[in-house]
Formats: sequence, C-alpha cells, structure tokens
Amino acid sequence: GRAAPSSKPAVRRGSRSREEEARRAALRSAFVKYDKDNSGSITKLELAQCFRAAGQSYDSKTVDEVFDKADVDKSGTIDFEEFVHLSDILAGRAAPSSKPAVRRGSRSREEEARRAALRSAFVKYDKDNSGSITKLELAQCFRAAGQSYDSKTVDEVFDKADVDKSGTIDFEEFVHLSDILAGRAAPSS
Repeated sequence: GRAAPSSKPAVRRGSRSREEEARRAALRSAFVKYDKDNSGSITKLELAQCFRAAGQSYDSKTVDEVFDKADVDKSGTIDFEEFVHLSDILAGRAAPSSKPAVRRGSRSREEEARRAALRSAFVKYDKDNSGSITKLELAQCFRAAGQSYDSKTVDEVFDKADVDKSGTIDFEEFVHLSDILAGRAAPSS
C-alpha cells in the first residue's frame, strides 16, 4: 500500500516566490526530459539514464539509494512532487534520516548525483554549445517548462546567477543559481 499522505512533500500553491517558481520550472523541464515514456513519473531506469546523459556513471547501488530517497510514497516511480523533493534532499533543504554524512573535501554521492542532473539540464539549455547559458537560453528553459515569465523576472534570476557579470552563466554559476533557488546560498549581488 501507499504511505500516509503526510509523508508526501507539502505543496503550498499561491505562496511560492518568483525564485521558487523559476526553480520548479527548471525542475519541470528536466523531469519532462527524463520521463521518456511520458507517464508522468520517472522510473529507476529513467533516473539512471538521466545520470548517464549527464556523463556520470553510477553503480546500481547509488542509483537505488537516490531513487529510494525520492520515492516518498514507495510507488516504485518518482512523480514530479517527489522529483522536487529529491532536488530538496540533494540541495540539503530536506534531510531524510538515511542521508549519508558529507565528508569535508569530497562530494557525497548525492551531491555528485545533483551535479550530474544539473549538468544534464545545463547541456540541454546551452543550445549553442558555448559552455555557457545566455539570458535568451534561460528564458527558453522556462518556456520549455511551460512557464512564461516576464523579462523582469528572467533578468532578476539571470543577474543573481551571473556572479562574474560576464553576461552568461557558466556551469558553476548554474550550480550556484540552483543553490540560491534552493535556499542553500545567498545571492552574490
């Protein structure tokens, strides 16, 4: 059977910040990309394919651990809200009791998995393969996720991510943006 509804991540519609909406739009886009069969959920195989597409090869144990933390209702698949919850776990916003301790000087398996998922999304939206994302490419990312943000919102999110003020977002800035949107880091501005 299914776990009690209270074990599902809480969803408070209407009270999300622009940054949270932008983060969810980026996650929705990644979710849709890896939901290969358009079932509305991601299987363990699809999660493993996500990691491989990002150039990361994880053993089945690591994929199992990450998947099991995300599959809150133990349905055997990850729906979008569970995918958001997984992002929160990997970003340190939600801490399942089974989360391994992070050793200084090395990234945890979860952090590596989070970076692999971010790399995959980054590569998808770096349309011109320049190694960086332009403001236009960021706006296209939001549109692909079904979100229509006004130019002011796109500008605000982009400016927070463009730490070196180069006019583009490189991968490390993209990771930093993810941290900002997840509440792990303060904007550099």
